[in-house]
Amino acid sequence: MGERIHAKFRALYAKAQETVDDWSSTQVLTLALISSASNVITRLPSFLKDENFDIFGETPEVKEAIRAKQMQALENTLQRLLEQLPRFQNACGTLEKIAQDGRHLYQAACPLHAHGSERRGATACLVECQEGLEDIWRMHRDDFELKAALINSIRWDMTEEELGQIQTLVRAQPTVDPTKLRTLLKGGQLVD
Repeated sequence: MGERIHAKFRALYAKAQETVDDWSSTQVLTLALISSASNVITRLPSFLKDENFDIFGETPEVKEAIRAKQMQALENTLQRLLEQLPRFQNACGTLEKIAQDGRHLYQAACPLHAHGSERRGATACLVECQEGLEDIWRMHRDDFELKAALINSIRWDMTEEELGQIQTLVRAQPTVDPTKLRTLLKGGQLVD
């Protein structure tokens, strides 16, 4: 019975690793989209000044067409950025389900393993496996909430400094400690 439980925990950790990898891919795309939005937003003030269009002469339709294209580019980028939020949210849901499965597995194993918190050498004990899955989920859940608030706060009239702060916070993922995450995911491999 013990080996089956350990095998199930290993499978949960493998699925958690896969989900974290998907999260990381979404993170890369999100940062690229924030950078694109920032580029358009920081250019907008120059497109709003009529004197910057003197080279085109007295053709207001050119000015308006260029302005409209920039606003459309921003709108498209912001829309793609908002489309990333459900991907992060789905990853959180998957990690939550994995954590719940780990909790149920641990609870089912406790009567069989009265010492589920005993560690044998480098091998992670059952309680560490269960708590590790919970920690992975909580880190990503908290980071999702922060990302959602930051992404939803992006507006066309933001300053370059405000956009830089948003980009810095999204990039930093302050609630996801990379060292702890690697340790937790590696800990799932130490289940024997």
